Amino acid sequence: MLRILSIGSFLLLTGCASGGETDSRPIPGAWSGDIQSLGAEGHAGFATVTLMPDGETRANLTLRGGSAGGRHPWHIHAGLCPSGDAESTPVGPEVGDPEAYPVLEPNDTGNASATAVLSVPLDPDAEYHVDVHQSEDVPAVVGCGDLQRSF
Repeated sequence: MLRILSIGSFLLLTGCASGGETDSRPIPGAWSGDIQSLGAEGHAGFATVTLMPDGETRANLTLRGGSAGGRHPWHIHAGLCPSGDAESTPVGPEVGDPEAYPVLEPNDTGNASATAVLSVPLDPDAEYHVDVHQSEDVPAVVGCGDLQRSF
């Protein structure tokens, strides 16, 4: 019994005396949200966002009801979607490098999916939304969805 107590004490003391180093990597987290169609030409879908242990953020957006043959840019923005469905301009600062978001290119049925890898982590305590634009030439927002954090 004394031997077990000695070993346990040794392990406890060596664990506590390890130099106090902390892991500075972000705590993994996940967000998801439904993209609501805005206006008559709107597009719907859903998004999932994952904060990776290496500090990257991976965002996936699946679009339904897009324009076959169209090209729809999308981005994560800080803050929430505007209230109502009349707002067609992007709201809030964009998260990460705009070039990291591949353009959504719907197939014949109007469906598309794309994944962005961002070099910045999302703040678990902040609010975010995803918006979908009408085209590369027309930046009007035609879909928006608030991201809800999963715990």
